[in-house]
Amino acid sequence: MSLPLVIDIALGVIFIYLILSLLASEIHELLTTVMQWRADHLKRSIHLMLDGGSPAKSDRSSQTAEIDRAVQSTTTLTDRLYNHPLINTLNHEATGQMAVLMRKLSGGLVRGCYGLSAMLYSVFGRILAKDGTKPHNPFAHQASAPSYIPADTFAQTVIETFELSKIGRLVTLSRLEEFKRQQLKEILRQVKHLALQESHDLATDRLRQIARDYEQVMLSFAEGKMPLYVVINQMGQTLAGLVQYCETFISLDDAARPYFLYQLSYLHDKYYREADKPALIASLKPDLHEILTLVRDKQELLQELRDTITDTDSQVYQSFNAVLRNLPELPPSLQNSLKAIATNVKRRSNDLEEDLQVLQGEIESWFDKSMTRASGVYKRNSRGIAILIGFLIAVATNADTLFIVDSLSRDSVLRATVSEFATSQVQSQMQSAEQSSSQEGSEGVNSATPEQLSAELDAIKDNVRQSLDDVSLPLGWDESMLQLQAEDEWTVPMTEVELPWVKRLAGWSISAIAISMGASFWYDLLRKVLGLKVGNSGGEPTGQRSDRQF
Repeated sequence: MSLPLVIDIALGVIFIYLILSLLASEIHELLTTVMQWRADHLKRSIHLMLDGGSPAKSDRSSQTAEIDRAVQSTTTLTDRLYNHPLINTLNHEATGQMAVLMRKLSGGLVRGCYGLSAMLYSVFGRILAKDGTKPHNPFAHQASAPSYIPADTFAQTVIETFELSKIGRLVTLSRLEEFKRQQLKEILRQVKHLALQESHDLATDRLRQIARDYEQVMLSFAEGKMPLYVVINQMGQTLAGLVQYCETFISLDDAARPYFLYQLSYLHDKYYREADKPALIASLKPDLHEILTLVRDKQELLQELRDTITDTDSQVYQSFNAVLRNLPELPPSLQNSLKAIATNVKRRSNDLEEDLQVLQGEIESWFDKSMTRASGVYKRNSRGIAILIGFLIAVATNADTLFIVDSLSRDSVLRATVSEFATSQVQSQMQSAEQSSSQEGSEGVNSATPEQLSAELDAIKDNVRQSLDDVSLPLGWDESMLQLQAEDEWTVPMTEVELPWVKRLAGWSISAIAISMGASFWYDLLRKVLGLKVGNSGGEPTGQRSDRQF
């Protein structure tokens, strides 16, 4: 068999694969959109990531109540994350009447498909004595869901859902409250040493004012208006102001005045010495591990709040109490994952918000790695669906690769017609792309971008739809085609016993695998084979510039 003949047969087969791949791509994309496979896979992947990478409930051999509760809490948490405005707003939907109507129709179709799947699963599950979770529509309570979530959006959603910033501020506030009480208690103990009643009254009145100033500063911190290090500086300045006030207004006749002033100065240095401020801030500000532990043990955190803030009618107490009531359950697996992530946050800053920003970056990295693995799983699953669609198309169009190759090799008219039609279609698109690239100052079609290849495929698709009737391809279920296929059935070796449909099934299977490769693959291969054909004939491949000089 000569090389030109092989090239013409290859052009014909590849062109047929390209046509069927275009059809398969449209069907696959339609099913992906209607059934929301990308959004479904994304949500399941996030659920699996939050569940610590453990297998799905239906894959577990031993079920316990604890595992069931953990799975349920993870499911509830996943739904809550999806209802968060940051993620919920990613789901853009058309609002026109036609779009709404089509969404309702597709939603009914999806519900019907999932209902049929659940029914079939129940029937065959009983027959096979197999127990497990039935297929269910993951978006039964919403029209659709986002098929892509940015890593920073997910990380920020997790931090906001668990109110990590507010919880950290609450713990810090409780420690500040204890820090304030300790100071006021020691100052009040020193006030009692003053001998004169007038000095005692002056110091006591000023101490009440200091307590009010401390409350105001702590309220600003609770509302997020003031960082912790500023609070410490403000409290230190307030205590220093008390020392100056007493030096000015405490009577010189009071015998305890020198001792009292010395004790006040000692307390100020004890609590607010500049060298000790970093250690003081570190003792007041909880680390990320403590915050995550308290988020898990909400009752312990609530009791600490009650012990610290005695005024249960205060705005601070009510706001933080509301935060604690609305906190979702933190599954143990997610708590372990977040603690492992928090371990990577080596640096402890003076502000909890800075630590949370670093934690957000670590969560983003965790999310990206998990989604990379999930993307690989989706591609493998999509590949299986593509092969199934390819097989159905091969059967529906009777695309028997073995018969197609045999027909092209025997029928020179068919071979020449398909080869010329494929050549004309591809060369036309390559010339159009070359002209467009020349106008834009690029290097030619050989450096075509994926967008350019997609545009060329769309153009070929339109041309094929208009001109395919003029080309008699070895496809279809007409009587003459079936008769030709029946004449060339395989037989049992060493006998004349025919094996009906075996050769046809083999040809369909080859076509199914080929169709699943995708239209872009076959179009790129068609361009290369066409270039080989033109080069073998001594010409210059269309769309390529010659660098030879004469």
